[in-house]
Amino acid sequence: MVGEDLCGGFLAAGIPIKKLENPVFREVLESNLGIKLQHEKLFRIKHIPKCYKGIMECIKEDLKEGPAWGTWVDAASFYAKHLSELEPVINSFGNKAARNISELEEAGLTLHNSLAIVSMTQDKIKSIPGSKGNIFKEKLVRVLAKNPGLKTLKEVDLVIQGQLQT
Repeated sequence: MVGEDLCGGFLAAGIPIKKLENPVFREVLESNLGIKLQHEKLFRIKHIPKCYKGIMECIKEDLKEGPAWGTWVDAASFYAKHLSELEPVINSFGNKAARNISELEEAGLTLHNSLAIVSMTQDKIKSIPGSKGNIFKEKLVRVLAKNPGLKTLKEVDLVIQGQLQT
């Protein structure tokens, strides 16, 4: 049990299991835990599969509650399983979302036009009703929170448009 907990802690903290081969680190762990640790390879073989299964069970529970945004595979799995529920939301965008993305990718698009597309897409997402709309709105908030440069770009655009003094 201690080995599995230790393995889970290593994986959660991003510590390579290989670090168990460091004699000083191993001695600190063994003396403080009061156990003799297995060698790295045996530890890896014995505990990582159990940790993997536990993590996968957590992901499966997350998928039951809503979209899993951790990786594109999780998101794709969610959308594949719930396509019939999400289809009306997706259809409400029509081809406009795809066109918006294509427009943003075009070379030479002005900052002002790019920001207008972002703003229009935000408004469209905010207008989606119901619990499915809330999922998209919450995702929008998380994505925008991770992109603080958007505020700066908006201010630069206002300066360029002559609506804000520097």
